[in-house]
Amino acid sequence: MAGVRPEYVHIAKDGDRYVGVVTLQQNEQTQAMYHQFTGVLPEYRGRRIGLALKLLAIQTARAAGVPYLRTHNDSLNGPMLRINRDLLGYQAVPGNFKMVCSLEKGRS
Repeated sequence: MAGVRPEYVHIAKDGDRYVGVVTLQQNEQTQAMYHQFTGVLPEYRGRRIGLALKLLAIQTARAAGVPYLRTHNDSLNGPMLRINRDLLGYQAVPGNFKMVCSLEKGRS
């Protein structure tokens, strides 16, 4: 994927087990970075691993000298919204909306 480099991917481990990951992608035109993905295994959530990974991503972006860092958030993911908005200072801006149509049986 364009703009993703190995030094923009950080992994959390518990011994030999991979338990979390964060990925950054740099936009070549703006030189800004997109915080593309943060993931922590369900049984490791609530231990601030996601926050630690996001802080490491911010440190990486600052070291790269980017002008800003942006991310997206699932509106139903309260824990990540708390990290992004309350703890890290991300601010909501106008953007895209995802619309979903359920194709379950019995629905028209």
